[in-house]
Amino acid sequence: MGRPRRQPLAGTEGGLLDLLSEAEEGGEGDAAREVLSVGEVLLRAKEAVARVFPTTARVWVRGELQKATEAQSGHCYLDLVDPEADGSHPPVLKASCWRSTWQPLKRLLAEEGVTLTAGMVVVVRGRVELYEGRGQLQLIVDELDVDALLGRLAAARRALVRQLAKEGLLEANKRRPLAAVPLRVGLVASPGSEGCRDFLGQLAESGFAFSVRLWPVTVQGATAAGEVAAAVTALGEQGCDVVCVVRGGGARGDLVAFDAEAVARAVASCPVPVWTGIGHSGDESVADLVAHQAWRTPTACGRALVDRVGSFWASVVERAERVARGAERALAGAQAAQAL
Repeated sequence: MGRPRRQPLAGTEGGLLDLLSEAEEGGEGDAAREVLSVGEVLLRAKEAVARVFPTTARVWVRGELQKATEAQSGHCYLDLVDPEADGSHPPVLKASCWRSTWQPLKRLLAEEGVTLTAGMVVVVRGRVELYEGRGQLQLIVDELDVDALLGRLAAARRALVRQLAKEGLLEANKRRPLAAVPLRVGLVASPGSEGCRDFLGQLAESGFAFSVRLWPVTVQGATAAGEVAAAVTALGEQGCDVVCVVRGGGARGDLVAFDAEAVARAVASCPVPVWTGIGHSGDESVADLVAHQAWRTPTACGRALVDRVGSFWASVVERAERVARGAERALAGAQAAQAL
């Protein structure tokens, strides 16, 4: 009588201990084992995925963007992670958005002022498939829930403004005293841009001796917010009377850098007044909200500086004229007294 059969281990497919027992008892052994090629493994995996996610089915997936890359081909590739996942290595789902889908979607996002960046939580729809060439499960995206994304971005902006207010940062820069004659100007702008030229043109035409320290930055794109924040911080430490952040007009998507937390905190904590001249219409950017003063355009910002210096100069001229008139009267009185 052989050894008693052991019960299958709970939770195992087919009973792992049964298989071990058969091997110990001289089962069929290696001679009968099935050896699959890599291609056969992937084919079976692909068939299994197709059974769970039929090629005609579409699923909605919510994930946090770990990376978004647009290829020269016009396709866009996304790495999505579970926003609620624990641990430092959350599972990643690769997603591909082909050019025919991505290009119109990209234009729609730009019109709404949105650029896909790491950390955003998005809801996308597509079909799940196994890409055999890389042995990789992927989602082929055919739709992105733009309304949901805009709602989350608006909520994040409101939360940032509330936090800045709670920390007293909405009014911090407004309390910085502005020099009566702000001739030493720190300028954060993209050199050669229309906004930069408009601002500098106002100063140049004024005839006043403005000294401008230009800190070149990009004003849109993935690096813009970091560059603008660093520029404001650096110029605030270089003895400027005022720091001006200017940017010409554009779509809302071109101006998102000025809603970034890094820019808002740099402006709020700057030791000198910060003026903004961001050429946008509609809602104020967060940078506008925390600035000492916000102007609608770079031209208006430059003109305001000229007007302030002009007002001071006019007061000096007026006082000088009063002194001159008083001196003339005094001299005339002295001459009249001598004549008597």
